[in-house]
Amino acid sequence: MLQASASKFVDDYFAYGSIDVDWKNIFTGLQTSDTLVIVATDNYAEATDHIIAHLQFLEVSCCSALATEIVDGTQVLVANSADLGFYKSNHSFWGKLKTHLRLGEFSTIFVVDDFGFNEVGFDIYSEPDKVKKRSLEMSEALSSVFDYVPVLFNFFVKTLNDPETSNISESYTREYKTLIAEVEKLIYK
Repeated sequence: MLQASASKFVDDYFAYGSIDVDWKNIFTGLQTSDTLVIVATDNYAEATDHIIAHLQFLEVSCCSALATEIVDGTQVLVANSADLGFYKSNHSFWGKLKTHLRLGEFSTIFVVDDFGFNEVGFDIYSEPDKVKKRSLEMSEALSSVFDYVPVLFNFFVKTLNDPETSNISESYTREYKTLIAEVEKLIYK
Protein backbone atom coordinates (compact mmCIF):
# COMPACT_ATOMS: atom_id res chain seq x y z
CA MET A 1 0.00 0.00 0.00
CA LEU A 2 2.76 2.48 0.95
CA GLN A 3 4.74 1.57 -2.17
CA ALA A 4 1.70 2.18 -4.38
CA SER A 5 0.98 5.53 -2.69
CA ALA A 6 4.58 6.66 -3.07
CA SER A 7 4.61 5.58 -6.70
CA LYS A 8 1.37 7.47 -7.37
CA PHE A 9 2.80 10.61 -5.73
CA VAL A 10 5.92 10.47 -7.90
CA ASP A 11 3.87 9.83 -11.06
CA ASP A 12 1.51 12.73 -10.28
CA TYR A 13 4.41 15.04 -9.38
CA PHE A 14 6.23 14.36 -12.64
CA ALA A 15 3.05 14.50 -14.73
CA TYR A 16 2.63 18.09 -13.56
CA GLY A 17 6.24 18.96 -14.37
CA SER A 18 6.44 18.46 -18.11
CA ILE A 19 8.51 20.69 -20.40
CA ASP A 20 6.33 23.02 -22.41
CA VAL A 21 6.49 22.62 -26.19
CA ASP A 22 7.32 26.34 -26.47
CA TRP A 23 10.87 25.50 -25.31
CA LYS A 24 11.51 23.15 -28.25
CA ASN A 25 12.69 25.86 -30.66
CA ILE A 26 15.03 27.30 -28.06
CA PHE A 27 16.61 23.92 -27.28
CA THR A 28 16.96 22.81 -30.89
CA GLY A 29 18.19 26.21 -32.02
CA LEU A 30 20.98 26.11 -29.45
CA GLN A 31 22.21 22.64 -30.38
CA THR A 32 25.34 23.74 -32.22
CA SER A 33 28.99 22.89 -31.86
CA ASP A 34 29.79 26.23 -30.22
CA THR A 35 27.00 26.18 -27.64
CA LEU A 36 26.55 24.02 -24.56
CA VAL A 37 23.08 23.78 -23.03
CA ILE A 38 22.75 22.40 -19.52
CA VAL A 39 19.36 21.92 -17.90
CA ALA A 40 20.32 22.26 -14.25
CA THR A 41 17.76 21.29 -11.64
CA ASP A 42 17.41 20.78 -7.91
CA ASN A 43 15.09 17.82 -7.87
CA TYR A 44 14.54 14.20 -6.91
CA ALA A 45 16.96 11.70 -8.48
CA GLU A 46 14.07 10.28 -10.55
CA ALA A 47 13.69 13.66 -12.26
CA THR A 48 16.80 13.19 -14.41
CA ASP A 49 15.24 10.42 -16.49
CA HIS A 50 11.89 12.25 -16.48
CA ILE A 51 13.45 15.44 -17.90
CA ILE A 52 15.39 13.45 -20.50
CA ALA A 53 12.17 11.68 -21.57
CA HIS A 54 10.36 15.02 -21.96
CA LEU A 55 13.21 16.51 -23.99
CA GLN A 56 13.27 13.41 -26.20
CA PHE A 57 9.49 13.74 -26.64
CA LEU A 58 10.23 17.25 -27.98
CA GLU A 59 12.82 15.65 -30.30
CA VAL A 60 15.71 17.30 -28.47
CA SER A 61 18.87 15.21 -28.34
CA CYS A 62 19.93 14.94 -24.70
CA CYS A 63 21.53 12.85 -21.97
CA SER A 64 22.51 13.01 -18.33
CA ALA A 65 25.54 15.26 -17.83
CA LEU A 66 27.16 12.47 -15.83
CA ALA A 67 26.53 9.88 -18.57
CA THR A 68 28.93 11.52 -20.99
CA GLU A 69 32.37 13.06 -21.11
CA ILE A 70 31.97 14.26 -24.68
CA VAL A 71 30.74 17.81 -24.99
CA ASP A 72 30.17 18.95 -28.55
CA GLY A 73 27.02 21.04 -28.20
CA THR A 74 24.84 18.61 -30.09
CA GLN A 75 23.18 17.30 -26.94
CA VAL A 76 21.39 19.10 -24.15
CA LEU A 77 22.86 17.90 -20.88
CA VAL A 78 20.67 17.33 -17.82
CA ALA A 79 22.41 17.99 -14.49
CA ASN A 80 20.45 17.21 -11.34
CA SER A 81 21.58 18.16 -7.83
CA ALA A 82 20.44 14.74 -6.61
CA ASP A 83 22.96 13.14 -8.99
CA LEU A 84 25.78 15.62 -8.32
CA GLY A 85 25.40 15.87 -4.55
CA PHE A 86 25.15 19.68 -4.43
CA TYR A 87 22.45 22.25 -5.10
CA LYS A 88 22.88 24.15 -8.37
CA SER A 89 23.46 27.37 -6.43
CA ASN A 90 26.57 25.78 -4.88
CA HIS A 91 29.90 26.25 -6.63
CA SER A 92 30.64 22.53 -6.10
CA PHE A 93 27.74 21.60 -8.42
CA TRP A 94 29.34 23.58 -11.28
CA GLY A 95 32.88 22.63 -10.29
CA LYS A 96 31.99 18.94 -10.49
CA LEU A 97 30.39 19.45 -13.92
CA LYS A 98 33.36 21.48 -15.15
CA THR A 99 35.79 18.76 -14.08
CA HIS A 100 33.70 15.82 -15.32
CA LEU A 101 32.95 17.40 -18.68
CA ARG A 102 36.40 19.02 -19.01
CA LEU A 103 34.76 22.35 -19.69
CA GLY A 104 36.96 25.21 -20.76
CA GLU A 105 36.14 28.86 -21.05
CA PHE A 106 32.89 30.35 -22.28
CA SER A 107 32.30 33.58 -24.13
CA THR A 108 28.81 33.89 -22.62
CA ILE A 109 26.85 32.10 -19.94
CA PHE A 110 23.07 32.55 -19.98
CA VAL A 111 21.00 31.39 -17.03
CA VAL A 112 17.24 31.17 -17.48
CA ASP A 113 15.67 30.27 -14.16
CA ASP A 114 12.72 31.06 -11.92
CA PHE A 115 14.81 30.45 -8.78
CA GLY A 116 11.64 29.09 -7.16
CA PHE A 117 9.54 32.19 -7.89
CA ASN A 118 6.95 30.26 -9.91
CA GLU A 119 6.01 27.89 -7.11
CA VAL A 120 2.28 28.36 -6.71
CA GLY A 121 0.45 29.44 -3.60
CA PHE A 122 2.00 29.90 -0.22
CA ASP A 123 5.02 27.68 -0.81
CA ILE A 124 7.89 29.04 1.31
CA TYR A 125 10.28 28.14 -1.51
CA SER A 126 8.85 31.08 -3.49
CA GLU A 127 9.35 33.71 -0.79
CA PRO A 128 10.99 36.79 -2.42
CA ASP A 129 14.03 36.84 -0.11
CA LYS A 130 14.73 33.16 -0.79
CA VAL A 131 14.32 33.65 -4.56
CA LYS A 132 16.74 36.59 -4.52
CA LYS A 133 19.23 34.63 -2.40
CA ARG A 134 19.18 31.66 -4.80
CA SER A 135 19.66 33.99 -7.77
CA LEU A 136 22.69 35.66 -6.15
CA GLU A 137 24.15 32.31 -5.07
CA MET A 138 23.78 30.92 -8.61
CA SER A 139 25.50 33.95 -10.13
CA GLU A 140 28.32 33.77 -7.57
CA ALA A 141 28.76 30.00 -8.05
CA LEU A 142 29.02 30.27 -11.84
CA SER A 143 31.33 33.29 -11.57
CA SER A 144 33.68 31.51 -9.18
CA VAL A 145 33.88 28.30 -11.23
CA PHE A 146 34.01 29.74 -14.74
CA ASP A 147 35.56 33.13 -13.94
CA TYR A 148 32.79 34.77 -15.91
CA VAL A 149 29.72 36.71 -14.78
CA PRO A 150 26.61 35.01 -16.19
CA VAL A 151 23.69 36.79 -17.81
CA LEU A 152 20.67 36.00 -15.62
CA PHE A 153 17.17 35.96 -17.03
CA ASN A 154 14.57 35.77 -14.27
CA PHE A 155 11.76 33.67 -15.72
CA PHE A 156 9.18 35.02 -13.27
CA VAL A 157 5.55 34.44 -14.21
CA LYS A 158 4.06 37.06 -11.91
CA THR A 159 0.41 36.25 -12.62
CA LEU A 160 0.80 32.87 -10.87
CA ASN A 161 0.79 34.42 -7.42
CA ASP A 162 -1.06 37.66 -8.09
CA PRO A 163 -4.36 37.70 -6.18
CA GLU A 164 -5.52 40.61 -8.37
CA THR A 165 -5.46 38.51 -11.55
CA SER A 166 -9.05 37.63 -12.44
CA ASN A 167 -8.43 35.21 -15.34
CA ILE A 168 -5.29 33.39 -14.23
CA SER A 169 -5.22 30.96 -17.17
CA GLU A 170 -5.40 33.61 -19.89
CA SER A 171 -3.02 35.99 -18.08
CA TYR A 172 -0.55 33.19 -17.39
CA THR A 173 -0.52 32.05 -21.01
CA ARG A 174 0.02 35.58 -22.29
CA GLU A 175 2.81 36.33 -19.80
CA TYR A 176 4.47 32.92 -20.31
CA LYS A 177 4.59 33.34 -24.11
CA THR A 178 5.99 36.86 -23.70
CA LEU A 179 8.76 35.53 -21.45
CA ILE A 180 9.60 32.76 -23.96
CA ALA A 181 9.91 35.41 -26.70
CA GLU A 182 12.18 37.49 -24.44
CA VAL A 183 14.42 34.47 -23.82
CA GLU A 184 14.68 33.89 -27.58
CA LYS A 185 15.61 37.55 -28.13
CA LEU A 186 18.26 37.39 -25.39
CA ILE A 187 19.86 34.23 -26.73
CA TYR A 188 19.64 34.92 -30.46
CA LYS A 189 20.47 38.63 -30.48
